Amino acid sequence: MTNLSQILETLQKKQQVLLLFEEATQQMLSCPEEQLEELVEERQSLLAKIDSLEKELQTLCQEDPDKEQLISAIGGRADAGDFPEDLQPLYEEGMKIRAVFSRLRQSDQQAQLRLKTEQNRILKKIKQMNQGTNAKAARFYSNAGASDGRSRLGNA
Repeated sequence: MTNLSQILETLQKKQQVLLLFEEATQQMLSCPEEQLEELVEERQSLLAKIDSLEKELQTLCQEDPDKEQLISAIGGRADAGDFPEDLQPLYEEGMKIRAVFSRLRQSDQQAQLRLKTEQNRILKKIKQMNQGTNAKAARFYSNAGASDGRSRLGNA
């Protein structure tokens, strides 16, 4: 029989990491633009932890003879009454995790929209800077420096 307390502990760790991921995502919605890169990196790190915990759960469930029921309980995929009493805490934890995932869908979309908006704003700034007189002069000088020494007038 699988160690249910170890599975429950891993589920609780996963929920805590998901809550940290959700917090970082919420911060992305209103933080200064300078902080966005740091939050994106933090989220990437948290995703790696979530993936690691998910693999650990899969390994723990593989050992159980009734792994289908165990996986259903962890995923919160049925009614609470469908599971024996020993799986109820796993089911409850699975439901908490599903609730976090549900909230994350919307906030993650908003965070992606914020990143896209910032990218477009920066791109617009770059285009504006490239259209100014300094940009034209810089292009003129870089083109002149890159030539082989000849001008359009020849070797005069």
